[in-house]
Amino acid sequence: MPTRRSTHVGRSSRRSPMEWGLRLSVALVAAFLGYLSVTQTLSSMLRNQAPDSAWRLAPGEGRSTAAYARSLALKNSTADERALSDTLGRRALREDATAVAAATALAINAQVQGNVASARRLMRYAHSLSRRELQVELWLIEDSVGRGDIAEALRHYDIALRTSRPAAELLYPVLAQAIAEPSVRHELARTLSARPAWTDSFTDYASTMGPNSQATAMLLSELTRSGVHVSEGASAATIGGLIAQNHVNEAWALYTSLHRGARRDNVRNGRFSTRTLSPSPFDWTTVDQPGVATDLQFDAKGGVFEFSLPANTGGILLKQVQLLPAGRYRFAGHGVGLEYTRDAQPYWQLTCASGLTVGNVDVPPGETGSFNGEIVVPDGCTQQTLNFVARPSTKIEGVSGRIDRVEFVRVNHA
Repeated sequence: MPTRRSTHVGRSSRRSPMEWGLRLSVALVAAFLGYLSVTQTLSSMLRNQAPDSAWRLAPGEGRSTAAYARSLALKNSTADERALSDTLGRRALREDATAVAAATALAINAQVQGNVASARRLMRYAHSLSRRELQVELWLIEDSVGRGDIAEALRHYDIALRTSRPAAELLYPVLAQAIAEPSVRHELARTLSARPAWTDSFTDYASTMGPNSQATAMLLSELTRSGVHVSEGASAATIGGLIAQNHVNEAWALYTSLHRGARRDNVRNGRFSTRTLSPSPFDWTTVDQPGVATDLQFDAKGGVFEFSLPANTGGILLKQVQLLPAGRYRFAGHGVGLEYTRDAQPYWQLTCASGLTVGNVDVPPGETGSFNGEIVVPDGCTQQTLNFVARPSTKIEGVSGRIDRVEFVRVNHA
């Protein structure tokens, strides 16, 4: 029986040279496309770290060309390198008209050459392509400041802070210092009145890290007047900074702008009915001590200050800065569950900023009890601190109790 030849072998042997050529061409094209894909992928990966290598891998890829052009423009280049940057930048825009890095490179080179108008036109073109390029926004900020256009500068601040994570680290210190200038502060308040996402983070930064507490206070007051909510943390930190720098009147002005009805001649929140998560020095502040338990329990109907100390422990437990005008006052209050011996009874103490103590009022023990005493604030003692002070007890049960009301009542002038 004759042997049957393989059908596959038969078809292969019958292929024409043209067919073989076509198959070879397809294979070569596929290989070339695969090479291009690999080189472009590598080029994309290297674009930021090694733009020159990225460009050599994909010299016809617009974004790699643009990245290399920008890297040459940004460094302290020679005249030849800057000329190459210009050439590559123009080529990149021909290859890809949306290559932001190319427009940036050409703009920087134009600025170095003294052609500011061309640099501005190119940077604005780059800005129109993308608002996520921090370098472009920084250039436009500097250009706007140089032209005295504060509103335009802050518009680019806003864009940069909305779109770039590293922007805050670069821009917050500059902006916190610039708000000392009234025109900048006013425009910034207008910008923040739209409540961009960075409002709270900037006011928190300015209040804790800013170099000028007075300028920060004026900004926060302006924001409040515009209906912008200012966080308790920012206001408390600013008020504390102002008091520490002896700008007490400015601190009080900011406090009253945020707490309508606050009075200089009495304590704030004397019935502990308002919760303050971030207290300023004008609010009740507990003083932490090892082994001592203090708690402000707020209630709209009237809260309490609760305290508990082990034996042989004492010190300041609660305090609030006062601005009582000179004069004679009756200090009064009420407590419940006041458990301690009379020789260990705590007391309220008023001291001037100089450290001079001008009055003490004891809180006698008992299940329920009122306390009061007279305190005279002398002339020249314009700032005081009201402290609640615990005396050490030798009894094993220590000291504990709750205060639910305190107040100053002015009797007459000293």
